[in-house]
Amino acid sequence: LSELKRKVQMLQEDAKAIVTVWQSAPDDRGREYFYREDTGETRWDDPRDKLGAGYELQGRMLYQLYVRASDTLKSGAAAAASAATAPGTAEGAGTGLADELARQASAGGPK
Repeated sequence: LSELKRKVQMLQEDAKAIVTVWQSAPDDRGREYFYREDTGETRWDDPRDKLGAGYELQGRMLYQLYVRASDTLKSGAAAAASAATAPGTAEGAGTGLADELARQASAGGPK
C-alpha cells in the first residue's frame, strides 16, 4: 500500500510540474500559442489539457487501486481477528484459530 500511495503522490507532483512548465502567450497576430521556456518547445494546442487528462486518469486509477487494496487488507485483518477470537470449545472458552485446529486434530478431526 505504501508503494501505491507513493506512486499516487509522485504522479500528482509530476502532473503539477508538467502543467506549470507550459506557458501561453499571443503571437504577433494575437493568436494564442504555448511554449516551454526550459526546452524552447512551442505548439498551438494546449498540451496541458492532454497531459493533465492523462495524469488525472492515471492518478484516479492508482488511487482506486490503493483504496481497494486498503479495504481488502482491512477486511482480511478483521476476518482474521474474528476467526482468532471465535469460541472453540463446548465450555464456551474462546481460543485462537490455531488452538482450535490443534484441538480438533488431537481429537481426531472436526466435530
